[in-house]
Amino acid sequence: MKLFAILSAAAAALATLPAQAAPGLQASDLQVTHLRCEYKEDPRGIDAAHPRLSWQLASDTRGQRQTAYEILVARTPAALASGRADVWDSGKIASADSAAVEYQGGPLQSTQQCWWKVRVWDKNGELAPDSPASFWQMGLLHPADWKAQWISAVSPRDTQMDGNTLPPCPYVRRTLTLTKPVQSATIFATARGLYELHLNGAKVGDAVLAPGWTDYHKRIDYQAYDVTSLLHPGPNTVGAILGDGWYSGYVGFSRQRNLYGSRTALRLQMEITYTDGTHQKVASDGAWTGRTGPIVYSDMLQGESYDARAELAGWDRPGSSPAGWQPVSTAQPSLPSTQVSVTSELAAKVVSNTLSVVAGNDLAGDPAYNTVKQLRVSYTLNGTPHTQTVAEKETLTIPGPGEAPGKLVIQIAVYGDLSATTGPATMVATVGPAVRVTQLLPARKISQPVPGTYLFDLGQNMVGWARLKVLGAAGTRVRLRFGEVLSPNGTLYRANLRSAHATDSYTCRGGGSAEVFEPHFTFHGFRYVEITGYPGTPDLSAITGCVVGSDTPQTGTFSSSSPLVNQLARNIDWASAATLFRSRRTARSATSVWGGWATPRSLPGRRPTTVMWRRFTRTGCTRWTMGSPPKGDFQMSRRAS
Repeated sequence: MKLFAILSAAAAALATLPAQAAPGLQASDLQVTHLRCEYKEDPRGIDAAHPRLSWQLASDTRGQRQTAYEILVARTPAALASGRADVWDSGKIASADSAAVEYQGGPLQSTQQCWWKVRVWDKNGELAPDSPASFWQMGLLHPADWKAQWISAVSPRDTQMDGNTLPPCPYVRRTLTLTKPVQSATIFATARGLYELHLNGAKVGDAVLAPGWTDYHKRIDYQAYDVTSLLHPGPNTVGAILGDGWYSGYVGFSRQRNLYGSRTALRLQMEITYTDGTHQKVASDGAWTGRTGPIVYSDMLQGESYDARAELAGWDRPGSSPAGWQPVSTAQPSLPSTQVSVTSELAAKVVSNTLSVVAGNDLAGDPAYNTVKQLRVSYTLNGTPHTQTVAEKETLTIPGPGEAPGKLVIQIAVYGDLSATTGPATMVATVGPAVRVTQLLPARKISQPVPGTYLFDLGQNMVGWARLKVLGAAGTRVRLRFGEVLSPNGTLYRANLRSAHATDSYTCRGGGSAEVFEPHFTFHGFRYVEITGYPGTPDLSAITGCVVGSDTPQTGTFSSSSPLVNQLARNIDWASAATLFRSRRTARSATSVWGGWATPRSLPGRRPTTVMWRRFTRTGCTRWTMGSPPKGDFQMSRRAS
């Protein structure tokens, strides 16, 4: 009886302990995988105050499920491994939730690194093995955290090329000396325009066309890069190449440039933590230098011209020549106004101390393309001040309702986006997936419709650019033109491109070895590539199609017994991926009608699920709901929905 009482007491004590596996024995086969913070795996640059945490479950047991979870967040991987959640321990939560569970710990600080894991209990209440450790890093959460200045290279901006204003792409750089071993280093960077980041001779990351398109007057996305492995004690050189992009390049069918500003600029801040626990900031400022280089121009619609003879050898490495490099400008660029004075125009329309005018672009052009505009007029009648505001296409009449007639004097009249603010744009961590080269398409056929002109067929329409491989003497200029279809005589058809030049050119550096060229800040929609000026006769390896788009992970596949239906599904997925750039739908990039115009409902198939069941688009949908989208996009989205 005494032994029985001892065993009973022991059993009761064990029953009060948390369920866990005995040594060498797994209590549950439920596995926690694919941890995500804000729908990304191990992200950097999170600026949500309460990041949303998600995970997936896997099990071979029928009907297995999660009945409870616990989230542990720590400052270091060592603390997390020891079970010390010194940032947040949710405690055991009885819930099946595993998606978008909000962090509920203490306030998170700018650049803070967080290591986290999840433990869950299965349908029997047994504790499953802990998930693998995952990670996220906070971004720069407050405007005051940005110590970096906007910097611009002093370079010409009115260069005329092929009937277009196409300025050269500037290069900017700075060399710094590190005296201690680096534990971690993160670069936060963005641009007014587009940028390609370099550090110690290497391109940083594999993203292209960053930071993406926003209304630069209101919001600018920034990106975060782990550069720990690229830094070393001693001199280090960080630099960037800048392109016009959507900010100041040609956009849309109106042949409009400088939609948001007239000069590209970089903003960069490097946060360094040394092994001794000290910190250092390296920010873009007046200590940087800039100059132009081999990119004669690079424009979204017109294409890129690159002269390899003008390459800047070692420009992004310590010790390179300072010749030609000049101090950058930190002056704030004068953004183009979204408002225009029409005072003189309205004064000229006054007849017998009366005025009747329709608010519209006929007054003085369109100062705020694709944006709701208003006309505001301040005037006096017999010295008494009055103000009227009417919407675009409405008629303004003076004297207005209840106003006594008298001598009319137009004092100030302004037409445009009257809601535009003059303060600095908000810096926002990027939400959508990065734009990358996602696939390579080899050329399938070559034809020669006329002597010296070679047509490469990639087999299907695509969005991106062509990689050129050529061996030629110095000064040899190869021209690449792009099109989607051929004319009846077998030549390239380009009438649908309207005013878009959509042409790349490469001038060889020479030297006796093969040269490879890919453009930096342009992309095209095409199936065929026309080459002229190629030295000798090219083979299929001379051209490779680089498919470019937002790198949305594939989450599903489709297959049926019908080859026709299977091909339709492939077409939908291909077309959708090809026209998605940083979570923004665009028309075919090669045409001058190209722009951010569509919504989830306008994807192929007219239903969001047509694409969403094949691609992880959650971050893209988040981007759509954010404020301050590119001009016209949000208004058009509401109409489409």
